[in-house]
Amino acid sequence: MKGISFKILAAWLLMFLITGHTFAAAIQSPVDTSSVYSDEGMSKNENMDANIDIDTSTDRNEDITQKPVKDKHDEENVNENTNTENNEDQAIETVAQPDEKHNINISDHSREENKNLIEDLLQSRRDLFGAILDNIDKHEVQILYTQVHRDDSGTPSFQSYYYRVDPRKYFYPGSSIKLSACVLALEKLNNLDIEGLDKYTYLKVGADYPGQTTTSGTIAEYVKRILIFSDNYAFNRLYEFLGQKYYNETLWNKGYSNIKVLHRLAQHASLEANRHTNPFTFYKNNKVIYEQPSGYNQEDYSQKLDQEGFVKGTGVNSVNFSENNYISIEVLQGILKAIIFKWETPESKRFNLTDDDHIFLQKYLAVTPRQAGYNFPNSTAVFRKSGYAWGYMINNAYIMDEENNVEFLLTAVIHDGAFDNYNDYARVNRPFLSNLGNVIYQYEKNRKVE
Repeated sequence: MKGISFKILAAWLLMFLITGHTFAAAIQSPVDTSSVYSDEGMSKNENMDANIDIDTSTDRNEDITQKPVKDKHDEENVNENTNTENNEDQAIETVAQPDEKHNINISDHSREENKNLIEDLLQSRRDLFGAILDNIDKHEVQILYTQVHRDDSGTPSFQSYYYRVDPRKYFYPGSSIKLSACVLALEKLNNLDIEGLDKYTYLKVGADYPGQTTTSGTIAEYVKRILIFSDNYAFNRLYEFLGQKYYNETLWNKGYSNIKVLHRLAQHASLEANRHTNPFTFYKNNKVIYEQPSGYNQEDYSQKLDQEGFVKGTGVNSVNFSENNYISIEVLQGILKAIIFKWETPESKRFNLTDDDHIFLQKYLAVTPRQAGYNFPNSTAVFRKSGYAWGYMINNAYIMDEENNVEFLLTAVIHDGAFDNYNDYARVNRPFLSNLGNVIYQYEKNRKVE
């Protein structure tokens, strides 16, 4: 069967139900997590799901010599992927039943003809969505819902529905952008095609520009840390391995036009400093098998949209995001879709990943419905990467319930409506995204029965 294997999904889901925790409990990572719970503004269990049992007592190989100072622009938590969020379960009110390459390409993105289904679903449950619908511009909602249809042989096809999706409407992506780094880093290793070099190869990160730090680990561990903990420091290592120019232009050349990755996360660093990336050295049996020199992007990738799209809030609470990372709803879902449905992705948009890479990514993207904040049956598997910062919350998910013949992708963003220091994720954002997923799941279930 093309696309993701239902048998593999069922096996992963069974492991969830038997063990009661995620795959995180099974890993023994050499990446230091002592800094994960440092002065980033959270306690060790503030965003840690109670079901996860991670032993970090032996994780001491990464030498993070300089802890970044908390920056309001980088409020994304290293544990924000809600497979590790503790207080989300307590807060969600859920449904009772379930152009040029340097410019943002805004052509052919008006989806008025396909938005009515989502709008009808929202309007049908004004008890859940009325307050948001009455202030829809304030909350900057965008939704992309893609149905998965399978023929008798199991081959999938897709139908997408758009609600207010517009790449000209900027939102701060937070950690949702990290999945792009994971898939690109794995692809880069494969493209290098060096004997002995893979995601498990030991590496050292050097430093030759002010503010850079040295460390060591493996690409596999950084990817795991991103997908399990949403670790900012692991993302920064992948950003440095890719280099700013390679990171952006590789995605643009594949057709993922509406993305700009301009900076590391949770670090005070200028745009100029973020154009500089660290040298990497990879070792096999204590011998150097690949050296990547430090990098510098000579091109300025500043955003080139109407500045009104980047300035949020008013007065003392106004924020200018023109020098921050950017990704559209469609690119977020497109990258996830390419991971789940490799052979159904146009060849130009595929990533050069091995079968093991695909399974590796899917394994650590997997969460239980409850960890994702949904009221789906336990027969449901959820694969997702979320993000939240600056009042924005983004959910990018593939949802599959073979038992009830439900399968779809859902990517959405919402803002809590206020650019101040009191982000209302629990009262506004999480209930909306949770209820949205539950309503669409129920619609899918009823649609398949009909």
